[in-house]
Amino acid sequence: MIGRRIPLAAIIVVSSVLSMSALAEYPTRLVRIVTTSAPGTAPDLLARMVGTSLSQSLKQTFIVETRTGAGGNVAADYVAKSVPDGYTLLVAPDPVFTTNPYLYKKPSFDALKDLVPVASIMSQAFALCVNLSVPAKTLPQFIEYARHANPPLFYGSAGVGTASHLAVEMLKARTGINLVHMPFAGGGAPLMTALMRGEVAATIGGTAALAQVKAGKLAAIATTGAKRSVHYPDLPAFAETVPGYEVLTWLGMFSPAGTPSDAIARLNNDIASFLALPDTRQKFAGMGGIDPLITRPEEFAALIRRDNEKYGKIIRQLGLSLE
Repeated sequence: MIGRRIPLAAIIVVSSVLSMSALAEYPTRLVRIVTTSAPGTAPDLLARMVGTSLSQSLKQTFIVETRTGAGGNVAADYVAKSVPDGYTLLVAPDPVFTTNPYLYKKPSFDALKDLVPVASIMSQAFALCVNLSVPAKTLPQFIEYARHANPPLFYGSAGVGTASHLAVEMLKARTGINLVHMPFAGGGAPLMTALMRGEVAATIGGTAALAQVKAGKLAAIATTGAKRSVHYPDLPAFAETVPGYEVLTWLGMFSPAGTPSDAIARLNNDIASFLALPDTRQKFAGMGGIDPLITRPEEFAALIRRDNEKYGKIIRQLGLSLE
């Protein structure tokens, strides 16, 4: 018996129906969101907010589980080696993909190959914050002040290879100024105390530093985004003085490579809807001036590649390593 050929159009229709069916069914059971940060930290809180929203929109339970260590690599390695079915997800900050691959010489996974972007969640610009005794009030003034300081000014960071470290090193490379690095493991209170006491003159920091600026204990000079921050509109962007300079921290959701595209599409769509809500933007702003970051997976992947190349270049130039 000679079989009949099925028209191509019919195949396309059937495939589309099956795809839509799979998309409509996901998820059918509990989903785990693995985070890299300790409970109560901003990344953990954001993961829980997103998880709660997904539980409501997808009518399934999303739980958050913490796996700290190795700058986020412990959690990322666990998810990268999980079954790629959309039921084990990772919420992680940019260093896992942008700096860790260079700072850790023998990683147990390849962040750019073993994990795929699901959705971006937030971004935040940093600010150059200085001790109140520093006479510079603008970025050009600070650059000139640092250029002629003898001995050189000290600057603090949250540790070797962190954004607060690399951001200043990028400024040094662009302007030719000399600043001496003083790392404070974990940043936070020790760094802020040293800065307010004048043990270091400056830092490029985020939430913790800007909280002290609002309290009148530090001065902010400029923000590190490509354009002015809506949270600090009176502060100029670095790019207004140093063209092309941009340092943003971000957080996103990822899944193991090979996760069905339908599952990724549904998660991305629902997270984007949550991030677009005015209430979400207001809550994010209240967490230290962070902004919802809405992208498609391919746009997020391009951002990751760009930042990986940018920070990889400065790390190689400085010869940095955490091992």
